[in-house]
Amino acid sequence: MRESNFQFLQQRWPLLTTLGKAAERNLHHDPNTTLYKVRLFGETMAKFIYEEEGLGEPYPRTQYERLRALRREADVPQEVVGMLHSIREKGNPAVHDAVGTYEEGEVVLKTSHKLAIWLMQTYGEWQYEPAKYRKPAPIPEPEEIRQQLEAEFQREQERLEQKFEQELERIRKESRNQAAILERRKQARAAAKRLQLSEEETRRLIDKQLEQAGWEVNSRNLRYAHGARPEKGENRAIAEWPTTTGKADYALFIGLQLVGLVEAKSIDEDIPSHLDQAKRYAQSIEKIEGEEVLGPWGDYRVPFIFATNGREYFKQVEEKSGIWYQDLRSRNNHSRALPAWFSPRDLKEKLEREAENAQAKLQDEPLDYLKLRPYQEEAILAVEQAVQKGKRKILLSMATGTGKTRTAIGLLYRLIKTKTFRRVLFLVDRKALGRQAKEAFEESPLENLRTFNQIFELQGLKEKEPNAETKVHIQTVQGMIHRLFKQDESNRIPSVGLYDCIIVDEAHRGYKLDKEMTETEMKFRDLQDYISQYGRVLDYFDAVKIGLTATPALHTQQIFGSPAYNYGYTEAVVDGYLIDHTPPHQLTTKLAKEGIQWKHGESVEVYNADNYTVETIDRLEDEVNIEVDQFNRDVITESFNETVLDELVQHIDLDNGKKALIFAVDNDHADLVVKILKKKLVEWHHDEDDRTVMKITSAIDDPEGAITRFKNEEYPKVAVTVDLLTTGIDIPAICTIVFLRRVKSRILYEQMMGRATRPCERVGKEHFEIWDPVRLYESLEPFSKMKPATVNPQTSFSQLVAELREVDDADLKKRYSNTLVSKLSRKRRYFQEQDREEFQDLCGQSEDEFAAWLQTASPQEVGEKLEKEGPLLEFLDQRTPQPRRKYISNHQDELLSHGRGYGNAEKPEEYLAEFNRFLHENENRIPALKLVCQRPSDLTRESLKELRRELARAGYREANLRTAWSETTQEEIAADIIGFIRQQMLREPLVSREERVRGVMERLRRSRQWKPLQKRWLDWIEKALIHYSVLGPDAQQAFDKEPFISNGGYRQIEKVFGKGQAQTLLNQINRDLFA
Repeated sequence: MRESNFQFLQQRWPLLTTLGKAAERNLHHDPNTTLYKVRLFGETMAKFIYEEEGLGEPYPRTQYERLRALRREADVPQEVVGMLHSIREKGNPAVHDAVGTYEEGEVVLKTSHKLAIWLMQTYGEWQYEPAKYRKPAPIPEPEEIRQQLEAEFQREQERLEQKFEQELERIRKESRNQAAILERRKQARAAAKRLQLSEEETRRLIDKQLEQAGWEVNSRNLRYAHGARPEKGENRAIAEWPTTTGKADYALFIGLQLVGLVEAKSIDEDIPSHLDQAKRYAQSIEKIEGEEVLGPWGDYRVPFIFATNGREYFKQVEEKSGIWYQDLRSRNNHSRALPAWFSPRDLKEKLEREAENAQAKLQDEPLDYLKLRPYQEEAILAVEQAVQKGKRKILLSMATGTGKTRTAIGLLYRLIKTKTFRRVLFLVDRKALGRQAKEAFEESPLENLRTFNQIFELQGLKEKEPNAETKVHIQTVQGMIHRLFKQDESNRIPSVGLYDCIIVDEAHRGYKLDKEMTETEMKFRDLQDYISQYGRVLDYFDAVKIGLTATPALHTQQIFGSPAYNYGYTEAVVDGYLIDHTPPHQLTTKLAKEGIQWKHGESVEVYNADNYTVETIDRLEDEVNIEVDQFNRDVITESFNETVLDELVQHIDLDNGKKALIFAVDNDHADLVVKILKKKLVEWHHDEDDRTVMKITSAIDDPEGAITRFKNEEYPKVAVTVDLLTTGIDIPAICTIVFLRRVKSRILYEQMMGRATRPCERVGKEHFEIWDPVRLYESLEPFSKMKPATVNPQTSFSQLVAELREVDDADLKKRYSNTLVSKLSRKRRYFQEQDREEFQDLCGQSEDEFAAWLQTASPQEVGEKLEKEGPLLEFLDQRTPQPRRKYISNHQDELLSHGRGYGNAEKPEEYLAEFNRFLHENENRIPALKLVCQRPSDLTRESLKELRRELARAGYREANLRTAWSETTQEEIAADIIGFIRQQMLREPLVSREERVRGVMERLRRSRQWKPLQKRWLDWIEKALIHYSVLGPDAQQAFDKEPFISNGGYRQIEKVFGKGQAQTLLNQINRDLFA
């Protein structure tokens, strides 16, 4: 008898050899048993790898779960996991239904042989040279002899299974060398790359992928040559479909309609270039029998073409993975990669959409019925223009409070109404935001005062799968990650074409960039480690992605591109849609200025947050210095908080429904702030109502109910939070923001500040106050300069050293060496005395001496030394417990100064002087400045708005100027920018805008007898002047705008006052305003 193909496994894995031999013996007379034995082979192999990789509990219950763990946690190459899945799937019918063919048995035997070679080259002999696979020959023997041999094989298998379980138990107890594991994983990838999948095996991978998408497929049996043809009601992928220039590997049929051609290539080939072959087939297709050929579209008679090599999609190696696809119905459609196959439903819905008709309808669709603000209409048109230009990723940037969601609803309504898109995924990162979005869709009127959900089907968070008629589906990112990447095989994964548009709400939050990997990193690390889960959701669906953000940071723009439209906070303030803040209150206390220090040898109390106890360190080994940015984080300093809150309470305005929001470091700090604030309110305001101040964090009972009360009810008036109220919650009555903690992110700061930017006439809100005792603002970079976050796993010391030894580039070596230095520095912070002793025992140096050597040694020396220090690296890779301890400071604090933040100017009079200098230096550069001083009656709303924006960009806003004037002169004057400019440049007395306008209009009313309708128009003109400051010199242009246009505009005022009198009236008002 010829030696088994699996004999080379005998010494290390005798059970696998036995299973392989049994599979071979039964191939010709009982292929069902072959499939069953190979399935056991795959399960046994997977169990061994699971234990060898030390994945531990909880142990998977099924082979599917085991393979998923091996892929995600042990970095077993995707090719290997895919082959193990294929023999699992072929073995399932053999186990449950006792079915199987010789052809199937032959394929799985070849696959299991390749897996055996990979196993040997990874976990056995790395240099193993395999013998060529030999097809098992039939064994002519009597049935009685065969049964005896099968019984012997079964007894041997059972004996070896017991021994195998004992071996697994031994492996579980073994300690593992991290560096050896890393080196083996590198070898695993190298061995996987040597796997030469046959065309048959590649086709099986593709078959499985097509089947998961809902196609009936079997490239061995469902072939044109075997009589396979399209049938009504069936969705078939028929192999080897003939054309006049060759055979297409697959032809996709929905019923009788030919909708796609597929070109399948070897697993190691680049894919995009092979679309040309599919194009050729799409040109040369001919109707053979009863199928429907849908074209032509130019030279093509098939709408969709595909090319693939069966590999899992990775963006970093896009041309060698995924499914490449092109829609041939338009020359403007470019090829792109997909992570999975379209379902039949996807392609049917694509065929029903006529892109050119949709674009024409969208261009003709009016905007007026949406009743939006001008900038919201501009935003919609900008996004639509980007869509029509074929952009696949679009960023819309609008300041917090300017109605991004309302704008998005109007945009989506138009896109769906015109059939530009058929189904939209509205993606949020928190359930609260999802519920809020659904409420907005249900409350915002569109055409004929009907809301979106009254016109189209809307589904929210509870519905995990959209109905066929659903037009907008609201889901969380976390929910989509689970549905796409963490489901078991019994649950259906959404198809890539389920949505053709994704709205990404708060696009700046968590949508991290995929890290570019070096060649060395690709040898050692799994690509999955470097892919953002959010990014995977976005990349999975073949959809146009529209990101919504208030803070277009660099990392957001690197994902979505530069904003198609940007409407910022300054513009919204100038336009009157948002409220400005006064210069920030900056408190300087003694401790904030000097820091908190304990000297070497002093005793200090420490709060242990893990067990809620206070401990005492009798003698400090080193001096401790804590600066203000770590107050309330690394040190509990009640005196600092009391000093700051005492000053705050003396100035805070909580009358008439006004609210305040305080940002604390953590829950413990929030409790401390609440306690102190309640005490101070009693001292200064005699406010003993316990409801006035409330902690609102995720740690309290019913946080959402507390947020609702804070928003809608009189109490609480002050909310102390950590992160719960930072984004997405709209409470217009907030008039004071207090920062008692530093944040590193400018984006988060802008979002936190955005809680107070919305107008609120109910409480008389004209501006809001910012209190910044921790000097947060000055520590932040502009978000336009913020570096992008990247997905970067917590790479171990062992892995870094292994990679350092692999690279040749000097700059890369230095980078690895620096990473080791900083990683050790972080690690040392949490060393206890016993850790320091163990470190010295392993290293022969103290941690300080070793750190000093590491900083000065060359990367070459570092790599050579640490490569030999396996036990030290294992010690460093162990998770060091990090006790959550805070120093308790009894240092007394006092207020040194209370100033305002005027940018470069330290004092208000300096700020006004800088303003004066700016005006004179730019008088000739900014045309509107001359108009304000010489011909103010010629000012239009637009020119004044642009002037305000120009001054705001230079740091001169009305709220700041008013505060500086008040602090300098002790006069509270609500002057507008025109008044401040004329006061500085012409030395006119400063008067408030309202006083100036009311005086002019009152004199006008007394100048003659007016009819009731004329008086009403004079009231409207007065309100418009108080709001806008000017109307402009041209009556028709001035009165054909809001708020006049809704009352009849220029034609109506001409009718009310008499022909030609509107211009006369406007001239008189303009002359008197600036007389």
